[in-house]
Amino acid sequence: AGAVIISSFVALSLVPALTSKLKVKQDSKKHLFSSVGVKLAEMYRGTIHWVLDHAWLTFGVFVVIASLSGALYSQLDNELLPSED
Repeated sequence: AGAVIISSFVALSLVPALTSKLKVKQDSKKHLFSSVGVKLAEMYRGTIHWVLDHAWLTFGVFVVIASLSGALYSQLDNELLPSED
């Protein structure tokens, strides 16, 4: 458990800080998937802007989905150990 905690700390704090110090390559040639990455980044940016512009609607959808998930969970049969144990 201690190793997982230390690993999580390093992954979430030190790695991004150290990665920001790396030099960015400036190649003139385009990679095969660079256009796909650019389009995905634009789509992500647009989605984030839409969600932030419609925060109340997003929150309402979240509340409805969380409520439905809770209702579905209460309907499921679950147990920690099989009946034969």
